Amino acid sequence: MASVATATQLVEELRSHTTASVLHPSAYPTARDSQKRKRLRSVITRPFRRPQRVELERACRIALMEKEGPASVEIIYDRIVRRGSLMFLSYKRPFRAITLAMGALVKLGQASLLKTGRQRRWQR
Repeated sequence: MASVATATQLVEELRSHTTASVLHPSAYPTARDSQKRKRLRSVITRPFRRPQRVELERACRIALMEKEGPASVEIIYDRIVRRGSLMFLSYKRPFRAITLAMGALVKLGQASLLKTGRQRRWQR
């Protein structure tokens, strides 16, 4: 019986000490911690420079000239990547960026938009 009482007392003692004296540092981040994380993140991953809109429009224009007929966003993306004229590493949504650039080319009169159902295709 003495060993059971000792074990129970030990558990109670541990429970009272842990809740009263332990603070979880991750639960209370300080401003210094977030600055340190930002610094480390900038050292670890090199941010890629996002191409300017003009560069993206030029790459889309060239990809469209290479294709004889109408081209979808996927085809334009494949041609740009194959040529290596632009890196899409800094884009979260490269197809959206291409769609916006192609919309700008349509407004400038350098491309025309063909809508067939839910699919968009562009041609020169």
